[in-house]
Amino acid sequence: HYLDVQTSYFDQVVSGVLQAIEAHGHIPFDRALWLITQSYGEQSPLSVNDKGKVSYYLPSEHRNRLFNEHASVAEDKTPLPGQESEGVSIHMLAQKEFKNGAYVNAPSPTFGYDSTARSTEHHLALLKERRPGVYDSLKGGASFGGFVDDLKASGYATEPAYVERVKGLQGQVAKQVGDWLKFRVPEMRERVERMVDYQAFLKDNLAGWQRRLASEPDPVGDNARQCASSQGLVDGMAIELAAVRADLARMERFAGSIKVKLPG
Repeated sequence: HYLDVQTSYFDQVVSGVLQAIEAHGHIPFDRALWLITQSYGEQSPLSVNDKGKVSYYLPSEHRNRLFNEHASVAEDKTPLPGQESEGVSIHMLAQKEFKNGAYVNAPSPTFGYDSTARSTEHHLALLKERRPGVYDSLKGGASFGGFVDDLKASGYATEPAYVERVKGLQGQVAKQVGDWLKFRVPEMRERVERMVDYQAFLKDNLAGWQRRLASEPDPVGDNARQCASSQGLVDGMAIELAAVRADLARMERFAGSIKVKLPG
């Protein structure tokens, strides 16, 4: 079960992080691995309760939150206005926080998102706005360890073991992401081929209805409705195929940037 969750986890996280970095345009593509490792350390798919029970969950099951970003609050602990936007919302959640030398449970205004890409975009924007030194470290720093040190020094993370724990995940997550890419990229290439074949079938079907509409009487509009329906299927497949191709291109670019050798 964990392997299935792990695959689904990286499906959601890697795709969203790569989409955000590409849209951002100022972060080197290989730094996606830094963000993926940071996210794994902050919002891991593994959760262990006080009784030692292990649970598995995905970002989509907790509002696509990848990072430990919290809303700014007033003196009464209510969120300051103007922090929500399209795809970004604020929710009061019970959180374990390290305060005055101990962990405490406290309600905290936490961001939620409509996608993992939105979560990453928001994280990058907040780093640039609130912690420009950390943003610069992500953009041009020499090492992942230095980036994590800068996160801690900026006040982003209060947990005493944060630096050691997140740095310790670097090798593990790199291997997991590499294995995931070696599985997912060939599967996506095959998916694109199947979608291209299906798109050709849909276009042929549309052409048949268009010929029928042009050559036969259509007193009740059945042929016209079939043409419109077929056109909708063709248009929908074109959008879906473009999205999958874009996702695949980002994965291939990412694999090259972190020197993962893909099959074939």
